[in-house]
Amino acid sequence: MKFQSIRNMAVVASVIVGSVISSQAYAQTDVLTGTTISSFMNAGTSTYKFTGSMILNSIGFVTYENNPISLSYSIKGTTYNVTDFGVLDPIDANGFRWLTISPQSLVADDIVTVSTEFSGPFSYVRSGVTQPSSSTKVSYQGFADPVMGTYATLTNSNLRVSNPGSNVAPEPGSIALLLTGGGALAGIALRRRRNAA
Repeated sequence: MKFQSIRNMAVVASVIVGSVISSQAYAQTDVLTGTTISSFMNAGTSTYKFTGSMILNSIGFVTYENNPISLSYSIKGTTYNVTDFGVLDPIDANGFRWLTISPQSLVADDIVTVSTEFSGPFSYVRSGVTQPSSSTKVSYQGFADPVMGTYATLTNSNLRVSNPGSNVAPEPGSIALLLTGGGALAGIALRRRRNAA
């Protein structure tokens, strides 16, 4: 009876540990931090240039909880239009609504652009943008307003990236198998010790 309960505890523990390890293995970083509330400019595009290998996981749009006319992003020259605005996460503390995409591996000199348009037409923007940390391996090229020019300190968007080297994690099933086997061996050893006594 005790062996069965030890084995059950080992299975539960292995599932919990496997879930925690796999979720922590994909640490994501926001490219732009510390932006502040601003207002709006003419509808425009923000451009990001990668300086090394990274994985693009999500794209954040500045909406101020308003309904856009169009949201789009371009990765390596291919444009994707967001047609269902309901798939965006609720606005976060930094003023972005995030769209989780299928992870994209990007390398040095790859370009990502993000375009937004609201009725007017204009784009909501955030200000106070500084160049991203070198650890993100992304350079911010600025927000281009077709009428007023390019602004290095404004943005209509943000990116979430992760380092490909940090995304190596064993499958949860492998961890569960390892812990289940270890729990079974511990149970056998405990049983033999009791029988020897």
